Amino acid sequence: MNAGGVAGDGWDWFALPPVAGAAPEVGGLAADCAACFSGPAGERLLARLAAMTVGRALAPGAGKAALRHLEGQRALVLALMRLVLAGGGRLAPAARLLAADSPAVNSTTQHSPEEKELSR
Repeated sequence: MNAGGVAGDGWDWFALPPVAGAAPEVGGLAADCAACFSGPAGERLLARLAAMTVGRALAPGAGKAALRHLEGQRALVLALMRLVLAGGGRLAPAARLLAADSPAVNSTTQHSPEEKELSR
């Protein structure tokens, strides 16, 4: 349903209801994410999540479901990293190194020459 209560083009059911207290714009969400994950505890948490997902490899015989599950986890962690960087935050060195080769994070990440060398 659209704002007037009339059915739209059929895609309205995909729209999520607004979350109370959430910033409506991406910039606000990115700033919130940076504030959450840029402190010492947040950096440790994000580095651990990156190690569990981005830094993890499955065995050659892993099934499709396991691969899809891990890729979904990776996508979520990389999205959090992008938001942290977009909000002006920083990533812990361990998380930066794990994400160094990821185009999902690399587009906004500025690496020092030393970090680039370490990630090779």
